[in-house]
Amino acid sequence: MLVAIIFLFLNRKYLPDVDGVEDRGGNSLIVKDFMIQNVIKIGPETKIIDILKLLGANNVSGLPVVDNNDKIIDIITSGDIIRYLVPKEEAHDLFYSIYVEEETQKDVLNKRVNDTVMDVLKPKKLYTLSKEDTFEKAMFILSKHHFKVIPVIDNKNKVVGIVSRSDINNNLIKMSLGDS
Repeated sequence: MLVAIIFLFLNRKYLPDVDGVEDRGGNSLIVKDFMIQNVIKIGPETKIIDILKLLGANNVSGLPVVDNNDKIIDIITSGDIIRYLVPKEEAHDLFYSIYVEEETQKDVLNKRVNDTVMDVLKPKKLYTLSKEDTFEKAMFILSKHHFKVIPVIDNKNKVVGIVSRSDINNNLIKMSLGDS
C-alpha cells in the first residue's frame, strides 16, 4: 500500500488534471460516502487563539471559514496560522544588515494570537468538492495542490462536509484490503 501511495505521489504529474476528472459512473466511491459531515466551522471574526484551541482539541488541520449564512468564504489551516505567527527575519545586504522588525517569537505570539481569521488569510483560489464528486477527484485535488483538507459544499455554496488526507488514506486502505 505504501509503495502504491509513493508511486502515485512520484508520478502525479502524469495523472489527469483535476479539472479533467469526471464522474466515471459505476462503482466509484463518491464524496458523500466518506466525507466528514459534522464540520466545525468558524466565522471571519474568530480569533487565532480560539482557532488554535479548536484545531488541537479536535485533532484537525483546517477549518472552513463561513459567513452568517453558512456559505464558504475560505479555509484556514494550521499551516496558515504558523506562517502568520513567525516573526519577520533579518534582511541582509553586502554592506549592512537591515532589521525589518525586531520582534521575538514571544512578542509576535502575544500580539497576533488575538488577531482574527481575516488578518491571516491571503486571497487565493478556493477549491471545493460537491457530495457527488468522485473519490478520484478528491484524491487528485488534495494531491495536486498539497492540501490537507478540502471543503464539501452544496449548490448554494454552504459547507456540508469536509474531506481530509486521512479520509483518502483510510479509503485507499479499505480499497486495497477489499481487492486482496
